[in-house]
Amino acid sequence: MQTPEGKVKDAIKRVLRARGTWFYMPVQNGLGVHGIPDFVCCHPVLITEDMVGKTLGAFVGIEAKAVGKERNTSAHQKMVIAQINEHGGLAFVTSDAEIVEDNLNKLEGVIYE
Repeated sequence: MQTPEGKVKDAIKRVLRARGTWFYMPVQNGLGVHGIPDFVCCHPVLITEDMVGKTLGAFVGIEAKAVGKERNTSAHQKMVIAQINEHGGLAFVTSDAEIVEDNLNKLEGVIYE
């Protein structure tokens, strides 16, 4: 039987594959860096003509949590998410694949807030 977090991860995988996002799910065995997100991604973003018209990859880190467990992010996870964001990447915690979709849209400039 699949865990609630496993269901969230499967939904996120479907979104990432559908959007053409490269991703990797590092194995957490305690020997690597603590706090690495569940999904390490590179999402293609088309740069406008003013910016040469090339597609660049945007670094994305996604920490998946079961619904209702979003606040159970460890101190290490919070630190790594903050570092990714501070260095120009996009990292966030979610239990909803729709949030992934929304964030990828923002990266692509489809939605501005």
